[in-house]
Amino acid sequence: MLDTQTRSQKSKSGSKTSAQTSIQTSTKAASKVPTKAVARKTAAAKPRKARAKGSPAPVQVQPATPAITADERQILIEQAAYFRAEKRGFAPGSELEDWFEAEAEVLLRIGG
Repeated sequence: MLDTQTRSQKSKSGSKTSAQTSIQTSTKAASKVPTKAVARKTAAAKPRKARAKGSPAPVQVQPATPAITADERQILIEQAAYFRAEKRGFAPGSELEDWFEAEAEVLLRIGG
């Protein structure tokens, strides 16, 4: 009972105990810790692959255009051959030449 009275008198008088001071100090210190610093610590804990100093990071090369299917390629060749035949007025006798030139044109364009 005496301890309780002593504590209440000290708190009324405005003096702080060492326990109260340490709690306030630790609370202030905890509130000043930036959250980003905590995130960096966790990120730094992850294992990294060894890389020679000064060497650039490996680059993954993506194709400039997505690959097309065989059916799509066939349609492109058919259209190119048709336009070639149309340019020459659909005159008979050059159908294979139109087709081969259309194939070559399409393959150059799609990189195949």
